[in-house]
Amino acid sequence: MKNLFSALVVAISVLLMMTSTAFGYDGTLAGFKTHVAKYAPHAPIPEVLTTTELNDATIRYGIWRTTKARQGLVVFVSGRTEFIEKNLPAYTELLAKGFDVYTFDWRGQGLSERQLRHSEPGHIENFDTFVADLDAFVHQIVRPEQQSGMILLMGHSMGGNIGLRYLQKHHNVFDRAQFSSPMMGLSANNWLTRQFAGFLHWAGWGQSCAPGGQPVWKSYLDQNACDAIINDTISMPEKPERALLYSHNLNYLAQASCWVEQSLAHNPKHHLGLGCPTVDWVRAAFATTEYVMNHLDQIKIPVVIVGSAADKIVTFEAQQQACSNMGNCCLWEVIGSEDKAAAHEIMIEIDNYTRQYWTAFDALTHSSDAGCACAELRDKFSHLQCSKETL
Repeated sequence: MKNLFSALVVAISVLLMMTSTAFGYDGTLAGFKTHVAKYAPHAPIPEVLTTTELNDATIRYGIWRTTKARQGLVVFVSGRTEFIEKNLPAYTELLAKGFDVYTFDWRGQGLSERQLRHSEPGHIENFDTFVADLDAFVHQIVRPEQQSGMILLMGHSMGGNIGLRYLQKHHNVFDRAQFSSPMMGLSANNWLTRQFAGFLHWAGWGQSCAPGGQPVWKSYLDQNACDAIINDTISMPEKPERALLYSHNLNYLAQASCWVEQSLAHNPKHHLGLGCPTVDWVRAAFATTEYVMNHLDQIKIPVVIVGSAADKIVTFEAQQQACSNMGNCCLWEVIGSEDKAAAHEIMIEIDNYTRQYWTAFDALTHSSDAGCACAELRDKFSHLQCSKETL
């Protein structure tokens, strides 16, 4: 009897260990399918979700194939703190429009290789590394599978900055590009901040959190997002200011937080979430915004920028200047109600704002250049700006 009891205890212990190991989201294709079945049943399933070595780093990437009449492919580059799963609403739209989607987690965030021993702070020393990572992704993953149709580059925020830098250096790779809230100017970028960041770097604090940042990931919501999704009890946080910097769509914000919660449960030491930017990341971000603005005349393909004048993360004025400096650009300011102006994350905003983004996308993909796209959009809206060469 004693031996039977001991065997039962061992069996239960093994079962608990197996359950514990399987708990949460591990970032694999199988794990993705399990997660969406419970929390996001309408999300499209990727054909590929895996890791590979790119530019001397382990990079996680995903590929979605359209089931519609194929128009081409989109390489999607995300913003700071983001990860592949966060932008599923955008992939869903692209797939419905006949575009395959190729995307990846930047090094230092998501489930790609992190830069620091303490993995949650976002760190980089030079954005040249990001540009090289994108080039490696294009040539090692995208190009070998390239089929007929348009090849578009799409990016958000930090991804928009890196995308524009890529277009400056690499011609004849993409046919057109569209960026939402590209990081052309940062609200925090001023002389005093630059000097202070330089001092902190000089003092050896380059890999530490920039002042005011939290080293660990923080949810958009006060509640457990996964539970709130299941129970349909998603609610505005008690202090909503931070969430509303990014979006007014609580459902999308909850989905993003739920992915991180499940990833954190699987591996607390390396999960989808990201904490503060480091001092060196901030210095590199200031440098890249200045660099990209000074070389925009090298971009020749049609570019559409969609932004919000109410954005408090990046500056709309810098986006206006950037579009003016390009030879083939159309700027679309997302317009809404005064009490609920579009926030930073336009592609996961409320329907009125996301519809405007995709209207701009349709104009870009059906026009021969950005000037034509602007003309097509101007028939419906009066707040568009074209670049000098396409007026």
